[in-house]
Amino acid sequence: MILSTPWSTFPQGDIVFKALFPFLFLCWGVWLVTAALRFRLTLKPHALILRRTLTTQIIARSDIECFKKVFNRNYGAVLWVQSRRRKRSSVAISWVFKEKDAVLAWFEGLPD
Repeated sequence: MILSTPWSTFPQGDIVFKALFPFLFLCWGVWLVTAALRFRLTLKPHALILRRTLTTQIIARSDIECFKKVFNRNYGAVLWVQSRRRKRSSVAISWVFKEKDAVLAWFEGLPD
């Protein structure tokens, strides 16, 4: 409803309206910083641990059915990992690694 209303119909002098947008941008900024600081991919000898803003996923190396590097038009390049245990779920990991060769070396021997 608010998004479809023309901009000129809002009470521009209202303090609530003036405080709403900075508050929303502040919340969005805090979310982005938290997501960037919390994102971590840990490759242990027998498991892949992916930590994101609110969740942590652990996939055993033996449970990885396949992987591939794909280009997603929404997210750019991602590493897509399919688990055997959860056939309908897959993990998309942003391709933002410093050690790209080390990450691909960990996946050697797994089906592509």
